[in-house]
Amino acid sequence: LNTKTFGGITGMWQGTERCDTCGDCILDMTGGICPYTACPKKLLNGPCAGQSNGKCETDPQRDCGWELIYKNLKRTGQIDRLYSFIAPRDYKKILPPAELRRSSLWALDEKEVV
Repeated sequence: LNTKTFGGITGMWQGTERCDTCGDCILDMTGGICPYTACPKKLLNGPCAGQSNGKCETDPQRDCGWELIYKNLKRTGQIDRLYSFIAPRDYKKILPPAELRRSSLWALDEKEVV
């Protein structure tokens, strides 16, 4: 299974579960947790060793995404999936075309909702 990319248009929503709708879904390899959205550094191939007490060094309010992935894979008996290499993302699929990035639609999507 894979997500359908929206070409960089993601919108704003509340909650902690995030999907970047990148079209490069690897949830089957990471225990159902997306490392790109769970890891503040957006690392795809394991932790950086910069976490402290399960929190990210760049954002101490957030859990280390890779620690969450590890715990979930261990809990489900799938820890061997951590030994798989995840190929780099295809950013051509993720970014919207240049003409869209210059449009008002892109500006509306990128604006923070208060």
